[in-house]
Amino acid sequence: PRANQRLDKERRQRALEDPLEMEERVDRYCQFLQKNLTAEVSQVGDERPLTQGKFSPDANLFCTSSWSGFIKLWKVPTCEPTLTIRGHEDRCNTIAWH
Repeated sequence: PRANQRLDKERRQRALEDPLEMEERVDRYCQFLQKNLTAEVSQVGDERPLTQGKFSPDANLFCTSSWSGFIKLWKVPTCEPTLTIRGHEDRCNTIAWH
């Protein structure tokens, strides 16, 4: 019940929010994440634990690596998965943008 109340409150706030203000808020948050987030990523990105996460240089994509050996690309800020690549047969520990 409390979760539903929080979701309803968030939906009401978003309905009243100016789209430009929301876009600016999302941009500021993405810039903050890009500067402050390196290896601290959510465990929801894969069936096995994630080992690293990094933003692309233009901050439009977020890349994760995991113990499953998969490398995944996610759209920012929607977090939609865009590409999954088998990087290794076992753990993939690091990733780098070139």
